[in-house]
Amino acid sequence: MLKVLITDDEQMICNLIANILDWEDMGFQIIGMANTGTDAFDIIQKEKPDVVISDIRMPGYDGIQLIQKTAEAGIQAVFVMISGYKQFEYAQNAMKYGVKYYLLKPISEEKLRETMMEIGRELDVKQQKIVEERHLRRQVQEARDKMKRRFLTTVLAANEKDNLESDISRNAVNAEYNTEFKDGEYRAVFVKVDIRGAVGKSAEYLQDKIEQYVEKFGKDFSESISTYTHSGIVVLFNYKNEDEEEIKRKIEELWTDLDDYVKNFEGFSVVIGVSEATGQFKETRKCIVESMDAVKYRIKNPESKILYYDEFDYQRRPVGTIITPVKRQNYLAKIESGSAEDAAACIDEAVRMIRYEITNYSPVMLYDTLIYYVDLLNKTLDKAQKEKMEEYFEQWNERIDNERTELKLTEATKAYVTKVIQYVQEEKKDKDIRPVREVKTYLEENYHQEISLNDLADIVSLNASYLSALFKKETGMTYTEYVMFCRLEKAKELLADTGKSIAEIADAVGYHDTRHFSKLFTRNIGLKPSEYRKLYS
Repeated sequence: MLKVLITDDEQMICNLIANILDWEDMGFQIIGMANTGTDAFDIIQKEKPDVVISDIRMPGYDGIQLIQKTAEAGIQAVFVMISGYKQFEYAQNAMKYGVKYYLLKPISEEKLRETMMEIGRELDVKQQKIVEERHLRRQVQEARDKMKRRFLTTVLAANEKDNLESDISRNAVNAEYNTEFKDGEYRAVFVKVDIRGAVGKSAEYLQDKIEQYVEKFGKDFSESISTYTHSGIVVLFNYKNEDEEEIKRKIEELWTDLDDYVKNFEGFSVVIGVSEATGQFKETRKCIVESMDAVKYRIKNPESKILYYDEFDYQRRPVGTIITPVKRQNYLAKIESGSAEDAAACIDEAVRMIRYEITNYSPVMLYDTLIYYVDLLNKTLDKAQKEKMEEYFEQWNERIDNERTELKLTEATKAYVTKVIQYVQEEKKDKDIRPVREVKTYLEENYHQEISLNDLADIVSLNASYLSALFKKETGMTYTEYVMFCRLEKAKELLADTGKSIAEIADAVGYHDTRHFSKLFTRNIGLKPSEYRKLYS
């Protein structure tokens, strides 16, 4: 509904205008009436009507003054001026203020309806234009933000040991990605939301809200770009050198805002990692990595909520000094042998070395080492195995992101390694058992026929010698022993449940020599066929 204010020094005229039309049916709503220009302006300021129907001559502000005051207040309203014949020239003066609608007294119902319908169409077109312009501005801004995030994604994807290419210029980046980096300092913050336990869909809602706080944080900088990683939001920003103290205040303010909000949700907490400042544009990737590493420092500083990378002097060594080639090969051998316990012991040994043999070790070393062990394990899996283990890998990833103690990080990794190795061993065992199972099924259905080992090997697509050894290993019998077992079991059934002769039964189970059948039956069952029948029929 479009809002309409009626103002005239005669209340009777106001009532007439209010009652002459079915306003709601036309899409309008009368929000008030006023008999003076000052009262009308008070209502205009409070209600911000879309249309004002105003007399020219009124106490307080006259019609022209009311138009001026409304324009000065920045309120956009369509004015319809009411005047008599003697005031016509005066009414025309209002047109220089953009007024194009006026009505002569006495007011005609038809003319008023016609005027209001035209105003309605004009405002509809105007509103549509506003919506389209807003949508266009949003699209332009989204395209610009997308280009900016593409730069940040490119930086994140760069090799860990590299910064940006040494010959790349800030101006070139600004031109290519529509960024506005300037002279000054560069820093990154990493906003990490730790999740404890099952939290349902509230995590997604929370993430959107946190993004709003981060956008607000970045508005006052020369340039600010943010993007999601799998576990938080990273923000790269550029600011003037003299604003260093202000930056720290703003970071503390960001954490306070986030913490106050996150407290409303059970199972969440916020920590912020802050990189060292640099004046070198090409070191922006280093800033991002430092902000993420700073968050990892929380496992040694559990009470800290904002962790500045440059405030800690931790020792960090390459993973290769912890997991030497010999230890790497030993770990892979444990995986190959299917010993989950021994593989987990390799992890424990590496963690002990970090914690007790390296003075003031960097928590990042622990993360790097655990991730390295998991990567080594995952590389031993084929595509199908990786797909089967994907859910467990995601669970491990989530725990690594959210656990806040060395012990829990280590236990989470050992649990994943154990799960994968056990799965692979079970799968390997199942692979060995499957052809044996198929052979047993075939023999149980075709025991009465002459079956060679080569026939069975062809059925399961295995080498005959390998199948023979595998069958013996899994069943404790050779295939010929199993055929005899199947035949004799069926013979026992026929002896007990039918009146067939022993010769007929021997022939039915695959023995065409009755004497040979009787000897085999007696030797293996402990009774002659005739005795078995008497006892069990």
